[in-house]
Amino acid sequence: MALPAARHRWRGRAGVPDRTRCGSAESGHRRLHPGAVLPRRARTACPCRQPHGARAGRPPDPLRRPGPRRPACRGAGLRQLARPPRMTALDTAGLRAVVFDMDGLLLDSERIAYDIGRQVSLDLGIPWTHEVAMQMIGLNSREHEALLKGAFGADYPLETHRAEFGRRYEAVIAAGTIPLKPGVNELFDALEAAGLPRAVATSTRRSRALPKLDAVGLLDRVQIVVAGDEVARGKPAPDIFLAAAERLGQAPAHCLALEDSNAGVRAARDAGMRVVMVPDLLTPADDVRASHILVVNSLLDIATRFTRQ
Repeated sequence: MALPAARHRWRGRAGVPDRTRCGSAESGHRRLHPGAVLPRRARTACPCRQPHGARAGRPPDPLRRPGPRRPACRGAGLRQLARPPRMTALDTAGLRAVVFDMDGLLLDSERIAYDIGRQVSLDLGIPWTHEVAMQMIGLNSREHEALLKGAFGADYPLETHRAEFGRRYEAVIAAGTIPLKPGVNELFDALEAAGLPRAVATSTRRSRALPKLDAVGLLDRVQIVVAGDEVARGKPAPDIFLAAAERLGQAPAHCLALEDSNAGVRAARDAGMRVVMVPDLLTPADDVRASHILVVNSLLDIATRFTRQ
């Protein structure tokens, strides 16, 4: 019995006959004979990008690891939306300032805070889960309160946990045992040589942020510090990055933001800054990947870019 003709208007490349169509039920393409073998160019001529030629009629190989499934062609009028260009390199043209996150980016402090928070919860018999701890990364104390009470109930003993956590964490800060992340000094050296001013935009409150930066010798190497208790809304709202740009006297579009958390990336992106993510405890979220944010392994990668100029 004759198969119906193709329902959409695509005609293929010049000189490629209709037998190059994949035979997809959704697309209405003509079906290939299972044994048909086509030239290499003809195998990729169909817009639906489905397998052609002899592969179209083969049963699946049970030993082959399945890859990501491609959506079938939907027929006439199908058009793929244009995606924004993928950011594969750091664009420094017109760059006039750099804004850093602090914890997890400059300081290797997130693991320390995670361990202290977990141990305090265990010692006091307070609820704790890994998932909630991960969600707290990048947020300020107000968002922490809402997150913890939303997860564990309105009667969560927030002040008890906060007081004991603060006591143990402040002792670590005073001891000066929080290390720098790889590439921090190299990047600061490169930025100073380039004459680019630097700011820190951290969710940590100011009374704690300044001693942490001072203990590792970074406080004198930045011009501006904006803390989480100095803005109306914390990350992922853009307020803290907008405040940093304003204090630097620069438009957000002329600032580069460096972040390790998804909340921080969203905040800097929505502020209109160029953003590079240097993941620490969190991997890039789906929406961050969809934004084509540049992701690098460490600050050394960024320092190398500036030293090559």
